[in-house]
Amino acid sequence: MSPIGEPHSSTSKVRPAAAADRAWIAEFLHEHWGAAIVVVHGEVIEATQLPALVAEPRRGLASYRRLGDDAELVTLNAVPPSRGTGTALLEALTRQLGAEGCTRLWLTMTNGNLSALRFYLRRGFRLSQVRSGAVDQARRLKPSIPVIGEHGIPLHDELDLCRALGPDRPDVAALPPWSRAHSDPSDGWWLSRAPVAGSDIAGSSDV
Repeated sequence: MSPIGEPHSSTSKVRPAAAADRAWIAEFLHEHWGAAIVVVHGEVIEATQLPALVAEPRRGLASYRRLGDDAELVTLNAVPPSRGTGTALLEALTRQLGAEGCTRLWLTMTNGNLSALRFYLRRGFRLSQVRSGAVDQARRLKPSIPVIGEHGIPLHDELDLCRALGPDRPDVAALPPWSRAHSDPSDGWWLSRAPVAGSDIAGSSDV
């Protein structure tokens, strides 16, 4: 998993992905994720089929999906890192989703990507919950998920993060949209759930 650096100034032009980007998106995802699929919170997501934003000249990608009134950031990567491209993609996405009436933007990351956690927390995301052992379960579906993260931290757990889109939006105490139908506390998948106050996904990005 690659570290996320602090951004410098960026003049990246961000645009919606088009059909002509399909082959490049697949190649880009394979380069950064080892596959075009993302396994997270018990789901296998085909990232090439998602709507996305592209930072020109094809040096960054943010893929996402709408889930009712919420949205999920599925992947976020930029090349080279630490140039502000990831920030430009993220801010363009939050503006777009806010204009569409979206309430919250969610993402899930592993427990061992501290630079990604810092990146997102500094950009308005808050920790919503921890799913103990979720990465171990995801690894059964995608064995290529690493076992060790930054600073030698073993990867076992998933962290859900949320950013409210606008000052008048609800706070982040709600469960993520993918978990609301499975919030029975007797279910072991929700051990260590810690409402505040989101495996290989957006938190493992080069931005």
